[in-house]
Amino acid sequence: MPSRPSLLLAAAAAAAVLGAAGPAAAQGPFDPSAPVGGFGAQPDLAGISDFALAGDDTGVLAGSASTADRRFPVAAFAAGEALAGAARAVGHAGDITSQPRVAVGAGGRAAIAWGEGHTAYLRLCTDGRCGAALAVGRSRLKPEPQVAMQPGTGRVLVLWRGAARRGAASGRNRLQWRITTTGRLGRTHTLGEFGDDPRIGTDAGGKTVAVWRPYGARSAGVRAAARGVGSSSSRARSRRPPRRTSAWS
Repeated sequence: MPSRPSLLLAAAAAAAVLGAAGPAAAQGPFDPSAPVGGFGAQPDLAGISDFALAGDDTGVLAGSASTADRRFPVAAFAAGEALAGAARAVGHAGDITSQPRVAVGAGGRAAIAWGEGHTAYLRLCTDGRCGAALAVGRSRLKPEPQVAMQPGTGRVLVLWRGAARRGAASGRNRLQWRITTTGRLGRTHTLGEFGDDPRIGTDAGGKTVAVWRPYGARSAGVRAAARGVGSSSSRARSRRPPRRTSAWS
């Protein structure tokens, strides 16, 4: 069952989307449903994990499928107002520890991130054609990567449960993030905290917000940190919890 903070984050995102659509958009009925294949024959080992739609009808539906009890990430791409055929594999069968997450932008651009074993992976796609999978970073635990795309620029950010290189073994778990625009990954940046269920978003101006649940049974609430436009790498790699980090109880 989803945690309360996760449900609150999902509800807030849904409210924002519905508010942007306006009353007129909410009045029309849905078109008749249509099947989307490619998710395998074992529903308990597969399923939908994320869907994103851009203003020009660029969209991606992501999840996982299964073959011989082995899961692999899949994605179906929107063509106009409909998903084009069946979902297809975007990674090989293996130990899928974090379900795929997607972000889309205008011009058919899409980014898909998922966790396999202790590694976070990313694929960048244009008009349904995807480049090679990129190993974004490693984690001691499940990486739980999340992805966001800056409107207009195609700049992609990935946030995951990583591990810093310095510090005591018990204190090296940190949320980490990387940026790519052309398929070449930038350097890894480290936040000063660690958490579960991370989320990341960015706006057209480049402001980025990360949200997560504090790690550990004694921690409660949700924490958030913002990174402004033009922030230096040293500020992004805060060694202590950022002063502007807020706690929502």
